[in-house]
Amino acid sequence: MFKDQKKELQRLEAELEKDRELYEPELPEEFEELAEETDLPDDFDANLISDTAVFPRVRNTDNTDIDPEALSKDLLEPEKPRSVRLLGFVTILLLIAAALGWLVLKERGLLP
Repeated sequence: MFKDQKKELQRLEAELEKDRELYEPELPEEFEELAEETDLPDDFDANLISDTAVFPRVRNTDNTDIDPEALSKDLLEPEKPRSVRLLGFVTILLLIAAALGWLVLKERGLLP
């Protein structure tokens, strides 16, 4: 491999140490002292999540609530708005039919 394996090993260890310093920097002394002063109890994490949480029993006495079934019907089957387009289309067709009828009657001489 290398002629002098010890030198190469020392070089690799030095590079590894540089990488460690980049990714795991040491805390300044003042932070280490602060960490020693504020030791947390061993069961600190257990106190954060406890299975003995008490949930109060609450009843809703609000009289202004909407009936959930009626609300779900409104949401699932909304009332369809009446289409103005269909009424306009039928009106235009009737006007065209009336105009054509008038022209036919006028050409045949049935209208003065």
